[in-house]
Amino acid sequence: MRRLPFILGFMLIAVGTVWEVYEFRVTNEGVRFFSSEPLRLVPVVIVGLAGGAVAFGISRLSRGSQRMLKLTVLGTFGTLLLGVLGAFAFHLTWAAPMVTEAGMWGWIATAFASFGVMAVLVWCEFCQVWRRT
Repeated sequence: MRRLPFILGFMLIAVGTVWEVYEFRVTNEGVRFFSSEPLRLVPVVIVGLAGGAVAFGISRLSRGSQRMLKLTVLGTFGTLLLGVLGAFAFHLTWAAPMVTEAGMWGWIATAFASFGVMAVLVWCEFCQVWRRT
């Protein structure tokens, strides 16, 4: 039963990857986009190499340094999400008449709930990393 979330997550990633490859090649004609001007591929290669270098550098850190980096990144991201939620709620208070008039409460509630769920999940992960030794 412990492997079920892993299998479902892997399947979700695999299906998403296949879908994105299909969209890139068939629907958006990505190959034609990059082959018409090959210099468009340079930023993509640079981002890929930089990301690989950062991942390799993080993997070479000690366990304690990796834990501290995880706590710092999760704490910063969680704080940022809480700030976004606060700003969202603050601006929603004065924009409520316009939102009501436009009939957009469903979209606003969905966006607010999405940020709330993300904040809760990030802080739960932060607490889980914090408790580990």
